[in-house]
Amino acid sequence: MGIVCAQETKQEQPAKKGCSCSFAPIIQGGALMGEKGAFWQVQTIQGIRYKTWYAGIGAGVDWYSIKGVPVFLDLRKDIFKTANSPFFYFDGGIHLA
Repeated sequence: MGIVCAQETKQEQPAKKGCSCSFAPIIQGGALMGEKGAFWQVQTIQGIRYKTWYAGIGAGVDWYSIKGVPVFLDLRKDIFKTANSPFFYFDGGIHLA
């Protein structure tokens, strides 16, 4: 009579490949100062973050002299791969008065 021992090994499944991107909204407000006085603005940008890049579409409201609605594209690039990295950004679009 013999004794046999066996062990089942669990096979690791390969990690799923896919986009490491995430939805990231930005809401920002600020003051506008100029010859006609001080006014305020509010903007929202809805976009996607991928590693150190961010791209989104934004719109807002500002009350500088005449009420206006800026509509724009927003592109950002973090300088470092840290949570609180400085960044460069570019916005381009149209301002509807």
